[in-house]
Formats: sequence, structure tokens, C-alpha cells
Amino acid sequence: MGMGYEHEHLLPLVKALLTAGNRLQPHPATDQPFRPSQGGPYCPLVDPIDFDVVRDLPRRAEVLLDEDNDAISCRHCWAMIYGGDHVHETLFQRR
Repeated sequence: MGMGYEHEHLLPLVKALLTAGNRLQPHPATDQPFRPSQGGPYCPLVDPIDFDVVRDLPRRAEVLLDEDNDAISCRHCWAMIYGGDHVHETLFQRR
């Protein structure tokens, strides 16, 4: 799974979630967990994140667990892992 990307430090979290039974959202062009986007690489999961699985795993201080929005993000590389209950907010939805 590792390819030397800046977000490689997040791969153990993804692997632990997949081992615990979560699944990657299918993509027709890749089976890699992280996909590129303008806002940074993202890893979409089908099911909600089981934070009990990742809470005690070693992680950098920049990696934030956002249980309220079903996401894990990194302030260093702008990568995000999001679960099935994640809400994608747009500027138009903010008030």
C-alpha cells in the first residue's frame, strides 16, 4: 500500500479500519485507498469509522480524529479519511 506519498503515515489507520471490517468505496479507476483531489488526498470508506479501532494507534500530532463528522484528517498533508456518515459541507451550506 505504501508508495512514498506524504500521506503514507495514515495507511496504518486505513489498514486497521479495513481489517476491522470497513470497506473502501469502489472506484472504477483504482483500488488504492487514497485518491487525489484539489483539497488533498482522500480515502472514502463505506461504513462509519470505528474510532475505537484507531484511537490508540500511534499517530502524528497533526492527525485529528473528528468523531462528530466521521472523519480523520491530517493538518500536515491535508489528507482525509472519511466514513459513511461523513457530511461533505460546501460553502453554500454554511450559515
